[in-house]
Amino acid sequence: MNSYKLAQRTFIKMADSMQQDIDKLHKQIQKLNEFDRQTKNLFATSLEEMQLANAGFFITSDLFEDYNYLIGKYISLEVDRLQIYCE
Repeated sequence: MNSYKLAQRTFIKMADSMQQDIDKLHKQIQKLNEFDRQTKNLFATSLEEMQLANAGFFITSDLFEDYNYLIGKYISLEVDRLQIYCE
């Protein structure tokens, strides 16, 4: 009978520990879902802008590939991060 109570206590402690782990994971999932909800629109807008920037880059790079001899004579080209400035 003594070993039965000892085993029961051990299982209860294990169950409590597992429940605490489950609760902790549940809270983390809730925080991640909240973060996702709050930032979803921010990243969606950024991705749309990134696609426009990529399209602009490819058009510009194709343009300057053909007219590379003009750089330094008629136009100056400066690349800063993803923005291209032409004068």
